[in-house]
Amino acid sequence: MSSIFISMPLSSEEVQLQTLDTKEKGIPISSSQSETATSIHPQPSNWYPQPMPEGHEPQEANNQSGIKAFKVKRFDSFKTWSGRLERKLLFLRRKRPRKTSEDGSNISRNPDCPLPVDRYFGALEGPELETLRASEETVLPQDMQWPFLLRIPIASFGICLGVGSQAILWKVIATSTSTKYLHISLKVNLVFWIISIALLATLFTIYLLKIILYFEAVRREYYHPIRVNFFFAPWISLLFLAIGVPPSVAKELPHALWYILMTPIFCLELKIYGQWMSGCQRRLSKVANPTNHLSIVGNFVGALLGASMGLTEGPIFFYAVGLAHYIVLFVTLYQRLPTNETLPKELSFCYPDKLFQRIHVDSRLHVSKTIFGFLTLISTLIVTALLVSTILHAFVYKDLFPNDLAIAISSRKRRPQKKWLALNGSHGHSREIENYLKFANSDKIDLEASTPIPNGTEDSPSS
Repeated sequence: MSSIFISMPLSSEEVQLQTLDTKEKGIPISSSQSETATSIHPQPSNWYPQPMPEGHEPQEANNQSGIKAFKVKRFDSFKTWSGRLERKLLFLRRKRPRKTSEDGSNISRNPDCPLPVDRYFGALEGPELETLRASEETVLPQDMQWPFLLRIPIASFGICLGVGSQAILWKVIATSTSTKYLHISLKVNLVFWIISIALLATLFTIYLLKIILYFEAVRREYYHPIRVNFFFAPWISLLFLAIGVPPSVAKELPHALWYILMTPIFCLELKIYGQWMSGCQRRLSKVANPTNHLSIVGNFVGALLGASMGLTEGPIFFYAVGLAHYIVLFVTLYQRLPTNETLPKELSFCYPDKLFQRIHVDSRLHVSKTIFGFLTLISTLIVTALLVSTILHAFVYKDLFPNDLAIAISSRKRRPQKKWLALNGSHGHSREIENYLKFANSDKIDLEASTPIPNGTEDSPSS
């Protein structure tokens, strides 16, 4: 082993350390020597080589590791094992957990109770309730980038819905007799189907890790009035994959697959639809928004898949349930109560009733074919462009998933800070502020009359 020698002069701190060492060893030191060592800076001395072992790390590295450990502790309140399990262990030991602002556990509420839906509407704004209001604060730090699992939302499965629908579209175009004139190959369907499988498997793995490591974040997304509808998206994506499977992969699917895929959708519907009808805070008239269609479209997609497999009772049941709830949702969403907030213009519903008014009856068939091809091409280009843009922002620009502030809202609204006027200044300045506050809300008294004249005397009218 080779040693590295670094020549360093003795500093005042080293002199003090040497003094302490000699005291511990029992060597007497006179008072004059101790005063000289502590008060007078030592003279420049010679340079002595001191060996440094190879495994020695600089002090800056230790400081950086300590800072990283401190930052990691700030997310412990959302971690599954270091947050919830630790609180249970402390409760069993009859110890009250300390609530400090350093480790991010400053949640002034019972951690096992979910946030009420009114808190989400009060702390967030925007069409999807994803923007934090200026008067609110979060329980997680905003001055740093959060871990990736905390930043990826459940709404990311919408990517799989878009690509999976394209696989179904191109399969129908390639196999339908009414679109044989387009001469579309099934390879397009195969490409979109493989891309959809890769995206869905990746997102499933990532979100499963989020459930395991950050269960509190998943629970907050589940109780979010808009994010909860996206929990249907993974299972709807699997239904899309089953419908859009290429004939070269499988021509017939087993009936058991339909029951497996519809079981989680049925369980979610029991929970969500039950809240719509019997939930006080989460009734449909209060939480109705356009994303509620995701909780209903699974019924129609499942009914379509079951009918294509040859099933009868199950698809009819889900179709009837979906149709009944869709009518209620449609009326509740677009015929909103005057007390509810109005929907943005981008989410309003329009009817294209004047599209074919000026088209001759004989030419409607050719026009419909042209419009069909045009809309198909436009939808494919839009989905492809969005997919490419998503990949670029995820791997090149690395700004696809910012900090998800919607899941980090506090349980209580921040108290407004009182602004006190600084009246402890000069006597003349405080006098002006008092006069202004006295006559600021008065319409009859002139404000200029309340300001004292510098000379202290008013000009009397000339007689």
